[in-house]
Amino acid sequence: MRKRRVLALLLALSLVVSGNGMTVLAAEQGADMPVSMSQEETQDIEDNSEEKEEASDSTEETSGTEDKSEETKTPEEGDTSDGEDGTEQGDTTENPENPDNAGETDPSAPKEDDTEQGGDQPPAEDGEQNGDQPTTEDGEDGGQEEEPGTEEQDPAADVQEPSVSENDVVETEEPEELEEKTGEVRMMSFTDASGLQITFDANAAAENAEKVTIDENGVLTAVDSSVEGVVDLRKKEFTEIGEGAFQGKSAITYVMLPKTVTSIGKNGFYGCASLKGISIPSKLSTIGEGAFETCTNLTQLAIPNSVTSIGANAFKGDDRLFMVNMPSADYSRLETIGDSAFEGCSVLEFFCSDDDYDLPDSVKTIGVSAFKNCVSIKEVDMADGITSLGASAYQGCEGLQKVEIAGGFTAVPERAFADCHNLIKLEFGALAYCVTIESFAFENCISLASVDITEDVSTIKVNAFKGCEKLLRIYITSKRTILENMAFPNNKNMCMIASEKNLEARRYAKENGVERLIFYDEIGRGDYYSYTADVTCPAGKVEITVTKEISASATDINKVVNKDGVPPYNVGVKAGTECFVMINLGNYKDTLRLVPGSLRCNGEEIDYDKNRRVYHFNMPNGGAAITAEFEFIDKENIVEGNKDTIEGRLSSDVDYDFERNIAYMQEGKSAKFYLISTYKGKVTRIPTSKINYRIAQGSKKGIVSVDAKGEVKALKEGTSIVEAVVMTNGGEVIKDLTVVVKASTGIDHIRVQLDENKYKTLTVDRDENGLIDGVSLETMSVNSKEFKFEIEADAFSVEDDDKMKVAFTWVSSDTKVAKLKKSSTAAGSSDNEITIPRGADGEATITVSAKGKDNRKVTKKFVVSVQNYAPRLTESKIVVNPKQTDSTVTLGFIEAYGYAVDTTEIVSAYDKTNGSPVGGFTFEFVKKEGVVSTYKVRALGKEPGTYNVKLRVHVKVGTASKECETPLTIEIKESQPTPTVSFDKKAEKINLFLAKDGVEIKPVIGKLGDDVVSEFSLEPLTESDHKNYEDDKKFTENFQIDPKTGTITQKADNLLKNKAGKPVLTGYLALKFEGYGDLKKKYKITIPTKTTAPAYVLDRTTDTFGVGFSAEQTVYLQLLDKKTKKPIEWDEGFTDGVTIDTDATTFLFATAKMVPITDENNKKYVNIEVKIPANSANKTGKLVMRVRNSKWAEGKSFKYTYNIKIDSKPHKLSLKKSTITLNANYPERVESFKVVSNHRDLAISGKQSFVPQPTAKNADGFQKLSVVCEDGEGKVSLLSGGQSIAAGNYKYVYTYNDTAGKENKVALTVKVSKGMPTVSLKGTNSLNLQAKDGERYVEVSEMTMTVKNLPAAQKYLPGTEPSDKPDEGNTGGDIQVGDNTRRETPGGGETQCGGDNPGNGENPGGDNPGGENQGGTTGGDNGTTEGGSGNQGGTGTGEGGTENGGATEGGTGNESTGSDPAQQQAMVSATAPTETAKVTYKATNPEFYSLDADQTFASIVFATRGYESKDPREYFDFEWVEDKDGAGGKIRISLKKAIETKTYTLKMNPVYQNGETGGKKNEMEMTKAASFKIKVYSSPISSVRLSAKGKINLLDRRRAGDGNPEDFKYTEKNGIRYTPTVANLKDTLKEVRLLADYPAMNDYADDTKISTLFEAHITEDKKSFYIAPKEGAALEKGKTYKVYAWLLMDGYKFGSNTGDGIYTQTPIKVKTAEILPKVKTNKTTTNLYMASKDYESTFIVEKSDEKAIGAIESVAFGEKDEKANDSFEVRGVKRNDGSLEVHLKLKKGVTYGCNTTNKIKMYIQFTGQGTNTAGTPITMNVKINK
Repeated sequence: MRKRRVLALLLALSLVVSGNGMTVLAAEQGADMPVSMSQEETQDIEDNSEEKEEASDSTEETSGTEDKSEETKTPEEGDTSDGEDGTEQGDTTENPENPDNAGETDPSAPKEDDTEQGGDQPPAEDGEQNGDQPTTEDGEDGGQEEEPGTEEQDPAADVQEPSVSENDVVETEEPEELEEKTGEVRMMSFTDASGLQITFDANAAAENAEKVTIDENGVLTAVDSSVEGVVDLRKKEFTEIGEGAFQGKSAITYVMLPKTVTSIGKNGFYGCASLKGISIPSKLSTIGEGAFETCTNLTQLAIPNSVTSIGANAFKGDDRLFMVNMPSADYSRLETIGDSAFEGCSVLEFFCSDDDYDLPDSVKTIGVSAFKNCVSIKEVDMADGITSLGASAYQGCEGLQKVEIAGGFTAVPERAFADCHNLIKLEFGALAYCVTIESFAFENCISLASVDITEDVSTIKVNAFKGCEKLLRIYITSKRTILENMAFPNNKNMCMIASEKNLEARRYAKENGVERLIFYDEIGRGDYYSYTADVTCPAGKVEITVTKEISASATDINKVVNKDGVPPYNVGVKAGTECFVMINLGNYKDTLRLVPGSLRCNGEEIDYDKNRRVYHFNMPNGGAAITAEFEFIDKENIVEGNKDTIEGRLSSDVDYDFERNIAYMQEGKSAKFYLISTYKGKVTRIPTSKINYRIAQGSKKGIVSVDAKGEVKALKEGTSIVEAVVMTNGGEVIKDLTVVVKASTGIDHIRVQLDENKYKTLTVDRDENGLIDGVSLETMSVNSKEFKFEIEADAFSVEDDDKMKVAFTWVSSDTKVAKLKKSSTAAGSSDNEITIPRGADGEATITVSAKGKDNRKVTKKFVVSVQNYAPRLTESKIVVNPKQTDSTVTLGFIEAYGYAVDTTEIVSAYDKTNGSPVGGFTFEFVKKEGVVSTYKVRALGKEPGTYNVKLRVHVKVGTASKECETPLTIEIKESQPTPTVSFDKKAEKINLFLAKDGVEIKPVIGKLGDDVVSEFSLEPLTESDHKNYEDDKKFTENFQIDPKTGTITQKADNLLKNKAGKPVLTGYLALKFEGYGDLKKKYKITIPTKTTAPAYVLDRTTDTFGVGFSAEQTVYLQLLDKKTKKPIEWDEGFTDGVTIDTDATTFLFATAKMVPITDENNKKYVNIEVKIPANSANKTGKLVMRVRNSKWAEGKSFKYTYNIKIDSKPHKLSLKKSTITLNANYPERVESFKVVSNHRDLAISGKQSFVPQPTAKNADGFQKLSVVCEDGEGKVSLLSGGQSIAAGNYKYVYTYNDTAGKENKVALTVKVSKGMPTVSLKGTNSLNLQAKDGERYVEVSEMTMTVKNLPAAQKYLPGTEPSDKPDEGNTGGDIQVGDNTRRETPGGGETQCGGDNPGNGENPGGDNPGGENQGGTTGGDNGTTEGGSGNQGGTGTGEGGTENGGATEGGTGNESTGSDPAQQQAMVSATAPTETAKVTYKATNPEFYSLDADQTFASIVFATRGYESKDPREYFDFEWVEDKDGAGGKIRISLKKAIETKTYTLKMNPVYQNGETGGKKNEMEMTKAASFKIKVYSSPISSVRLSAKGKINLLDRRRAGDGNPEDFKYTEKNGIRYTPTVANLKDTLKEVRLLADYPAMNDYADDTKISTLFEAHITEDKKSFYIAPKEGAALEKGKTYKVYAWLLMDGYKFGSNTGDGIYTQTPIKVKTAEILPKVKTNKTTTNLYMASKDYESTFIVEKSDEKAIGAIESVAFGEKDEKANDSFEVRGVKRNDGSLEVHLKLKKGVTYGCNTTNKIKMYIQFTGQGTNTAGTPITMNVKINK
């Protein structure tokens, strides 16, 4: 920041009436107020030698007009003595701002930045520029050092523009392509150079670009009114936005301009109310009038350095515009800011910077009201180059606090800073001319308190500071400043301080009523006078005391001062009073002395009274002005200055806080710490020989080091203090420097530079930041000789952009274009030489690299381009074929280096060797697409041969046209297509077994080259081809072909055959070709065929009949598939499809026909109906039949033989099932059997009587059996009450007479058993008292019950059910839940085999059944009793029975009848539970559950121990859920009310219902009761278990359903199914939420990490949920993600602290997988051109297997493939067929050589692909041409 220059003001002090003396400190000029350092002085610092000091002393004046004869000496005039004798060599020319320059002249030495360095910075003096002027960065000063003492020059005129930091971005970054799909939304996002984030639909933006109008002069003149949103014009070609082009387009939000735009015309974007931003290209130079006026949504903008002017009203009224950034304002070309350019930009705070308001030095004009009412600007520092400032330029900038007036303008115009209510600091810096402050310039600056008016201000006009209410102090240092009346109106209380010689100030004070006018050299008022002291002193402070007496206690006359530091006027002494001058040198008595004769009063030498040893004088009338001068005693050893005038400085451009004296350095960085002394307005650098450098005591060692010359080196991270000690004429001065060392992060970027003035042939190319990134020259520059130029590289650090000394490695991508002199350069030697060989053509990339921290490679690419503007050709050789109809070839001209082909000019051919015209070739322009102009090439009348020609083509150079030459080889070659024709052997063939096959056959046409078949046709063979010419004509009747696609199909229903009976399959395939007129080529082909017949068989081939059957016989033979044996379905082609082969048939009387037979499912199947007439045969024969289908080819059929056997023997009957088993415990069961004959003609009809064959033991059992047979269909069942039948075998016999009259018998055995069903239980049971939903217990315990030994369900075919049901159809009943009392069946009841004797049946035998067998399992003939301990009457004592009563209930004579009481008790105990309790509680009031009506048990009886007096159903609910087959089910148990926590034992006796007798259900208990335990406990529910099934394939984001998001469903193919188990809780899921951690309930809503990756979907049954990737979620392949879930159950609340839900306490591990499909490309090689970076080559990528899962999404290079990523730009466009169109083009800085073919690997990426996988690789051969 430029510092104001303040002269030393010595305030006038009045005399003291009392006469007491006072002391005043009269400091030397500059002691308290630093003096500025001119630009010449900063470059040519005064020598400290004695000779130069003397010269200075003799010539200098203390006024502002001192002689600069010594200051302006050239460096050659300085002292060249060695530093050993008191001064270092070159000290006279050292730049105090650049210690690196010590002892030598370095024109490229770095200068300090033009930034504010605090209050100690020297202010400017005498109109000279401040010493801290901005100079070229890093030594780039154009090679010229400014001649000392010369007239100040414009820095922009002779200082090379430095390179710009790579971090300063002007152009917008390329948008990131998120998705591309033609016709759909393709979202993209990017951040532009101003930091504005833009997300938009790229397709819509591109469509908007087509709605603009561009005229022939390259001006965008109009925009369609329908345009809205983002407009992407980057691919358009124009140079100017025309007047009002976008005016009023209020729907436009952002505009991307192409790099070619250089100006934005008047009102270009006027009134675009929705415009938020615009990307401005680096070539833009002009922003026209009103260009962005009233763009009220425009917030931020980046303006490139190339802009030279901003027109009037350009951004007026943009009240949301807060930043206009110019990334490198120091190198800006901006000169003009027009009238009202930013007026009303109320939030504009940052200008040409992203953190403050910083006018570039290049600005010369600021127009009227340019920044009016920009209330957010806080500080204005006028640039040095400003020559014109408009009226009201900053009026109304209420936020403005500080203004520094500098530059070259001559007036601060009216209201320039009016109404700046917060302006508190106004400074006048280095002004080139005397300036006038016009009226009202600072009107109403109500916070301004003081103003220093320097000598640069010539006039202050009336009302200039009107309304500045707080302006109370005005310092006027100039004697020439004119103050117009009322310049400071209404400020009568202000204090004005001026020179005594300033008569203008006196006048103004008098005429404008300023009462407090103080002249710092005033000598008093009236009879009382005071004095002033003017002291010239090289160092320290000298006390000048004027007293009225000689006394140690005497005080200064001017003792009293007022609050403003100004002596009051009533203090002083009378004229004539003797006054004494006391001089006190203090600490400087040994270094300073009074110059003899220099102590004067009012110019006269003051006498020294040797006797009193004091200087004395008499106070003159008007007062005394005391002057004195002091000098060093020993000048060589003493530095002129003191602690206030000596300052520490750093040589390097490290981060240096000047005000706090803190340097921030990177590890390994060095900087030179030096001292400068400001003395008498001059700045002198102190030689290092006079400075003692050291590390301050107490500072940590090893952080930094410092040598004798002040070189400070940062060693390691930390903080240390370096001290520089120097002895001055003011005593010892210690200046410290605090060094904060930061850990080095190494170099960040590399810049290259060259001397543009030296190599004017080269065109310097710069990047969007203004940095040099290449050079170019035309090929003509190296046609005859090579070209060399020097280049230099510099490395810069990460944090502070410090230049670092490193070693570089240099590589050229193509030495044929650019050769390097050095392949590496050492640290500190970064220059190299590049040679462009003679005749070079093309482009080479120079890669400069260095190692950063941790060996990280940092590179900079520098492109050397030898440019031939001739367009490149898509083909270097073309072949013209005169045989083609139009004899034309399409040729593309690719524009080179942006020079488009001038299609209005003729393209002509010249001989490549001698340059003579070559006739016969014409080039006709067809179209232009992108950078390619397409021509048709014709050859007229040219002889075959090869012509090497040069095409003379015109390209557009601005508005002119320039002729270029490009080589082409044209071959005239007569040729015709010679393709090959074949058929794919793996393709389908025509099946000759069928009458007409629908197969499509497509011939394979090979070796076509570039030729294209235009028409296909079929032709028969000719007479010369074949002797059967007439037959061959049938070929075109048999087959037809699609003329466009070449698809061949069968034409005839039955292929026509030749005389040999074979189908005609051979003929000609005729082809026509595009461009060859009527040319036809014929190829002999044979249609590929096959003969494949179906495989059918008959279900049987033989039937047997009796001799002489009297009735016609009809049999059905079913046609079956030979392999699967399934019946063949009927189709109409089988109608009339059977014929009898009479030649082969021996059974001639039979007939046959095809008939369909329909099954129970209404499906029709093929059957052959055979009818044999009565008495038609008496011997065996066969029926031979041929079966065919009308869809089969003629003559195609199957032959089947049906054998008919005639049996002369009598027929025999038999049973298909001769043994039937019945279980007496299931009396409702009906079993069937069938009587069959061995003769098919014999029909079994009527009733067949099966007669019982009783024995002595089972005679009564037949009374309980029913055997019925009619028409051969028999049924066996038990009669009512038949369950009491004795077990055993019951035999029946059916007697019949055969056809010979002989009696025969058929035996049937009915086997009766009495097996009992058994039951088993599985399950662990527990119930939690705390599992409640309100008052309802919700936990359910579940057991699985399996019943064995139940009969299978009886099934009958449709229509074959038994017509009669035994025992009135009792087939079972409901299961009944009741008690477990013994059913009252009499011990010897009427259904027992014991006859009429009840056998003491009145005694039921106790309350429990006797055992497992109710009456035994078998009968037996040995008369033994069946009772035993397990008999039904086992506890009875009956004595009855009969002689046949082997099963008497009483068990007469049976030792195991259970008559023993002890045995009886044991049987009772055996049925009780095994717990310790003695009494089994018997449940009452049984509940009934509805079950399957058939063959299932019906009741469950429970008993429990521990609650003997309680019914368990009081505390438990029991629910029965049966299996579908009725053989078992599940028992669900839940709590009804609170009960003691313990384990309970329950007993279950299932009862089976087997029908009713007399309205009473017949119930049978299971043979064994089942018991189980259930645990009741009390525990909080806090955990959930999950079982998982399925997987996640990242590529499979498909969902089942119809695509409606409401119907999306996941499957286990693309999601993982989780089934939760919550402590046996069976309620269904209501809601599932996924979380990243196990949080408190109120945290889940903020969890976005998991919710953006996965989603949960509850299944339809609400028992499970799926976790699957969210649509578009970016996931890693193979990674296991940890997910927590929160579950809410339907009907159960877990507590308010978890939101009534429950968390999974352990994470769910979700692992991802993917299978990348294989892909293929439509070509393997593609071409690109160095000269045309905008040219794109394309190719297609598609999946090799269309059915493979995964959708192609995009294409990219490998992340680590730096070479490809740096050289190519690749993008993919998704096509409607799922393939990807890949676009490939070159970037600037290609690291591959010209004319090379390179295998480039790319990766095809799929939708949903893992973020850690590259994709499926493909390789493309990319040929890089010139």
